[in-house]
Amino acid sequence: MPANIIRFRSSTVSNANCIVTLECLGANDQKTGRKRTEDLCDALMAESPIEYCDKLGQIEYEQLNNKDQLIDYMQTLTIQAATANKIPLLFIDAHGSESGLCFGSQTGIESIISWPELIDLLGKLNHACKGELTVICAACHSYTLIEHLPSWKRLPFAFYYGYSGEVKTGSLATDTVKAGKSAMLAGLIEIDKTAFSFHSEFIHYRNYILAAVVLATHTAEERKLLYENAYEPDELSIRAISQNIGREVARDGYRTAGLNKGIKSASDSGSLAIVMINQLMYRTERRDILMQDILNHVKHHSKSSYHQASWENPLVL
Repeated sequence: MPANIIRFRSSTVSNANCIVTLECLGANDQKTGRKRTEDLCDALMAESPIEYCDKLGQIEYEQLNNKDQLIDYMQTLTIQAATANKIPLLFIDAHGSESGLCFGSQTGIESIISWPELIDLLGKLNHACKGELTVICAACHSYTLIEHLPSWKRLPFAFYYGYSGEVKTGSLATDTVKAGKSAMLAGLIEIDKTAFSFHSEFIHYRNYILAAVVLATHTAEERKLLYENAYEPDELSIRAISQNIGREVARDGYRTAGLNKGIKSASDSGSLAIVMINQLMYRTERRDILMQDILNHVKHHSKSSYHQASWENPLVL
């Protein structure tokens, strides 16, 4: 593999042990959540009739009519995750806007939950799930949630699927059934076969992790050449990483004296990338695989083994 190619193993869904659908659509709406639940039960029956009865309890459906009901049910899921190791693949069916999720045709404050409020609920659930929460938000504008995520903290999910704008009910129903079936039967979600926009903990922090790997494996001259080809060169520098870490450290009330020096020292061995991953990702099998891939790459691509001639193309992750 060329020196300027770094490949890390990745996945598209976490290790859920049940599928939970929260139907927030009104009486006059097409109940996409209920229809999908029925389709998933049929798919399970067709795939494994003998195990159908045992696994049927792993597919749940709940009708929620307002914000308070959603909050209460999310709290219930969080308790179940913490006490009974219940790790859901979570579907949320609702109307959506750039402000948040809406419940049926209701009006008023009780009919809307803002994206920051939903992030807070998902964050508590993901913490109880030990970082294994996958969310599929079947609503228009649901990918807007990504704009409200924290910049330097653990995310409220491992994987998130949503829509960047308006979406037709038929397309939404087809996408979510495909996602549910492939996750349940194959343990993956084929993103390219849907209209979903996709986000994950690794994608969210990818540029910082990549920068830390680059600092461990490239000399200053090699980085200069790499920066000329990078789309966002400022994110591939010690200064950029130090500023981001320093801002969060200061926000938590700790001193930042000597931070740049410490980061520079850690960067040469690849340990900076490992420290960042430990800070930003939950302890999961995915995280351990990522750290092993990074350590293997740093081990086999030391700074002294590179030649500038091999850096004519931008780095690919």
